[in-house]
Amino acid sequence: MRSSQSFLRAVDVEDVLRGLRSWNREHPDDPVSVVSVPNPVEADSLAGIEAALADTVLTWRAETGQRIVHWGGIAHLVAGETRRLSPPRPRRP
Repeated sequence: MRSSQSFLRAVDVEDVLRGLRSWNREHPDDPVSVVSVPNPVEADSLAGIEAALADTVLTWRAETGQRIVHWGGIAHLVAGETRRLSPPRPRRP
């Protein structure tokens, strides 16, 4: 995760991953997987990229039958003229 995008290095993300590890230990027959689905889309707009990402998630669901939690940036989930990314929160020592 540390070599991935900067927002994945935030303290909140670490807390979620620890929670998922705990869940998986307590529920070995119902594990949660964290996956990255690469999407080499050639889109010329943010709307095109978001449509392609949605298609990828729906295809994953259709092919695997797995339940999905989409963990995307807030920018992908709201409508607005200006989209900004804030810097990640500092890591805990």
